Amino acid sequence: MSRIVVKGLGTCWMEDSRMNAVAEQGWKAAGASAAVALLLVFIGVRLASGDSSKIVVAPGNLDPAEPLAGGVALSLTEAKAAFPAPLYRPDTALGSDSTLTNLWVRTDDPPEAYLEYESGLVVLVRPAETGQPTKEFAEAQVKDGVPGTVVSIDGVDAFLVPQSDAGAGSVRLVVGEAIVTAIGDRGDFSVPKLESIADSIVKTAARVRAGA
Repeated sequence: MSRIVVKGLGTCWMEDSRMNAVAEQGWKAAGASAAVALLLVFIGVRLASGDSSKIVVAPGNLDPAEPLAGGVALSLTEAKAAFPAPLYRPDTALGSDSTLTNLWVRTDDPPEAYLEYESGLVVLVRPAETGQPTKEFAEAQVKDGVPGTVVSIDGVDAFLVPQSDAGAGSVRLVVGEAIVTAIGDRGDFSVPKLESIADSIVKTAARVRAGA
């Protein structure tokens, strides 16, 4: 998975095969103008952002201090009260409430929560109705050439994309009323580490539903 940044417009994570396809369309339309091509890439991402079979993370704001477009920075207590689904999140050395450094919430269009941790882990939470079940999502991603696989995490299907030189590692799963995507954006996020993060999210789900 790779991050696309367009000055003045924002940044998003996108599966590499989809990014290449959109970028190619942008270059064809824009000729030699790199700025216009990148603008078209970003517009393509935004237009496709409702199709969860193509895009993993909706666009955010360019400013690192303001990572979620249309969102507001909240405390964890405020975010749990404002967000329309439980804020499922990990409780591991790679990410826990004590190492949470940034939390932003958007409550509509579509609702999304952005949680960033000291390790470089980013967790995004969206209501389940805004996306596809894991297996459908995975089938579409693999068809597009994404090198991911469906794994079982404590009986829950998860779509795992290994970290590589070309992009961040990620694991996406549906937990109760929410879609949770954990992204290893910086540092070492091997497959076992991604699996341990997903395992933690599943195992703490009941506690989160109870208000933790």
